[in-house]
Amino acid sequence: MAKKPQQRGEGIVELRVFIPGDLRNKFKGKCATQGKTMSEVITALMDKYVTGEITPEILAAEDKK
Repeated sequence: MAKKPQQRGEGIVELRVFIPGDLRNKFKGKCATQGKTMSEVITALMDKYVTGEITPEILAAEDKK
C-alpha cells in the first residue's frame, strides 16, 4: 500500500500542474505498481533535476527517441 503523504504543516506545499490525462493515468498506474505515491516520485524527480542529475539535455534526448 502506498505511503500517506506528509501533511502540509510539515513544510510541504501543493504544486498544481497541467498534463495530458493519459500521461497522468499511466504515471499513476506505474507509481501504484511500484508502491509509491505520485508525490514521492515527482519529488524525487524534481530533486534530481535541481541538483543537476537530470538535465534539460537529457530530457531533450529522451524526447527524440
